[in-house]
Amino acid sequence: MKMVNCPGCGKPLARRSSKGRYYCENESCPVIFVQRPHNLAIRKIVYKPSASEKAIRKIEKTPAQIL
Repeated sequence: MKMVNCPGCGKPLARRSSKGRYYCENESCPVIFVQRPHNLAIRKIVYKPSASEKAIRKIEKTPAQIL
């Protein structure tokens, strides 16, 4: 399995399901999980309700960092 970094905070994401969802375990990060992080065309990022629009735009422009 490939490691993927969070587009929000840069820390490694943890995979907890078979649906291609990778969860951010950093409490201060606005990202909850990233679905299909390896494919930018169909990647989906789910944010915490407190995430600002500016932070969301910045994160969505960030390419996936696969280790």
